[in-house]
Amino acid sequence: MTPDKLNTALIDAIKEKIPEGANLANLLMDILSIGKEAIYRRFRGEVPFTLAEAVIISNKLGISLDRLSGVSGEQDGILDLNLYQLENPENIYYATVEHYFSLLKSMNPSDAEMWDTSNRIPYVFCLNFDSLSRFHLFKWLYQLGNPSGRYYAKRFEEVVIPAKLRTKEQDFLNTVKSFGENNYIWDEMIFKSFINDILYFKEIHMISGESIQQIKTDLLELINDMEKLASRGHFRNGNDIRIFLSHINFETSYSYIESQSQKMSFIKIYDLNIISSQNETVFESLKNWVQSLRKFSTIISQSAELERYKFFQLQKEYVDQL
Repeated sequence: MTPDKLNTALIDAIKEKIPEGANLANLLMDILSIGKEAIYRRFRGEVPFTLAEAVIISNKLGISLDRLSGVSGEQDGILDLNLYQLENPENIYYATVEHYFSLLKSMNPSDAEMWDTSNRIPYVFCLNFDSLSRFHLFKWLYQLGNPSGRYYAKRFEEVVIPAKLRTKEQDFLNTVKSFGENNYIWDEMIFKSFINDILYFKEIHMISGESIQQIKTDLLELINDMEKLASRGHFRNGNDIRIFLSHINFETSYSYIESQSQKMSFIKIYDLNIISSQNETVFESLKNWVQSLRKFSTIISQSAELERYKFFQLQKEYVDQL
């Protein structure tokens, strides 16, 4: 790839990473500590970004330089960590959702098969409930915010999801539902860990009793929705969903998506961040691991009615602890 094409590819990648409405020139001035005219010369292609500048931008915005340079397959650059700095956490959260949405949209959803193993309530199932979506964001901000004293953790009631982010979350949810086949393997404790988190923040007075009751109401509604979905075996758009219950616990959430044209694998870290890879070897290894869990699992979609009933009753008991 020529230097001009690399420079153009880097600029395009930066534009994909920044939140809608953000000023690209000002952002790069802050990141690189250079003047506006110097930034515009790079935009016009008169002066290319230096390697040092490209590395700084990559670290700040989570851009894979390996992917821009065409490294793939068995070469280096196998994993994209998708990690971001936290100068403006709410904008970074939006960029994170946008990034994963873009990855999913790059596939042909209609012929895609998705497998997801979860030891917590899958993020996508929380997106129809404002309190549950906000709690994900609240916990993420609390854990990763304030690394240098410039950002202070907010109480749950102070966290607000902007309208543009709610729209992006719904786009993300609709894209997942558009996959031709959705398969989930759930740890039997997926609600328990969520409840433990809420109880912790209650003890340190970061969430009010009124908010907890709203979360409890939404969790019970979510359980009912999930039980109906498991009973039907398909989304309302007709696309199939299969849900398995694992009889062993697993340490984190893994997933992969496979279509005729593309393969992607994902490992969940830091609650809302995901390590993603389009490397064939990584994909096959993760796929084999996910499929091995089926040996320890029972399918409850349109079958195993008694096991399905017991599982969702157990989740309700966990929620009743609130």
